[in-house]
Amino acid sequence: MRKGQIISIDLVIAIVIFVTIIVGFFYVIQIFSQRDQTAALKQQVENLPSSLQENSSKVAFIEGNEINIQRLIQFARMNYSEIQNELGITSDFCVYIEDEKGNIIPIDGKAGVGSDKVQIGNSSSIYKCGQKIS
Repeated sequence: MRKGQIISIDLVIAIVIFVTIIVGFFYVIQIFSQRDQTAALKQQVENLPSSLQENSSKVAFIEGNEINIQRLIQFARMNYSEIQNELGITSDFCVYIEDEKGNIIPIDGKAGVGSDKVQIGNSSSIYKCGQKIS
């Protein structure tokens, strides 16, 4: 008796097509997921300036076109997770102030308020957000 072929060309082609479809499916899912995350992040960024200006918010420190220094210091001394909750932001962020030359202006002695995962600065000086500076 002759033994039959265990793997045929048809089977190999079917497996290649099946794997290609599965990989394509997960690729499309990943693209849509990234678009959703990008849209959510964009919405959070667009809402941030108004959240820092609203008088009803306890994180607000901008009044008109000026910064209320006392409220800014209160904001800087708040817990990071509390600020995230108050602003409705789920991603890492850093709120910082710079002068017209791009130099970081310390907020309560620190380079910004927010996550230390974020780096800020210019070509001459880079800081982690919240790093003590003079």
